[in-house]
Amino acid sequence: MVELFFTILFLILLLLCAIGAVYFFYRAIRLFIIKKIWGGAVRLLLSLLLGFIVFFVISAVIGAREKALRCSCAGHLGNIVLMLKMYANDHLEAYPSTLNGLSGDYLKTGDKAILVCPASHTKAGSLSNIHEWTDFAYVSGLSEADHSGCVVAFCLPENHKGEGASVAFIGGNVQWYSCNSYTNPSTGERNVTFHDLTNNPSFFYGTTNLTKLVELMSRTKIIYPKHRK
Repeated sequence: MVELFFTILFLILLLLCAIGAVYFFYRAIRLFIIKKIWGGAVRLLLSLLLGFIVFFVISAVIGAREKALRCSCAGHLGNIVLMLKMYANDHLEAYPSTLNGLSGDYLKTGDKAILVCPASHTKAGSLSNIHEWTDFAYVSGLSEADHSGCVVAFCLPENHKGEGASVAFIGGNVQWYSCNSYTNPSTGERNVTFHDLTNNPSFFYGTTNLTKLVELMSRTKIIYPKHRK
């Protein structure tokens, strides 16, 4: 619903601005032709001004839409973590081997949409083959006993124009990680990017203990969506 609202709003604003720009430009050219230089110049300047307004309005709408999609994506991942915790509560703290394990008691047919990123064009499919159509990667082999800062599921940057992705942790928090690196001018610290997180085991599993890292890496596996391999 959020995506549909911003899409309709964007199209309406774009149409109105385009009509206004065409009208003012037409009037400006017409006045120039009949030698009304001053009036034509004013309307031409108004056309240019309107063009800048169109640009900034479109940029603002697109930015607001993307932020809304990111929030919705994070919400979906948050719901997935809640379902995983419900499953773990009934299975000696262990999480399911795949997201398919959530179907039935934890994931109903009407809830399938939470396994799809709102920013993608993926359609929810059958609960028996979730990994074939979901937009989220899942870390198999974890349990509630593992570190709360360990990644359990995450979206893919390609769903967000390559800008970044939302990441869910065992503790329940969901955080956005940008694919772009930047340095904080006040502290001089560089941000942890999505690629840093997924390529650095200590970031990914939330621990710097070498023994624990080796153990986690040996018993876990990242299950990427089948259609994204």
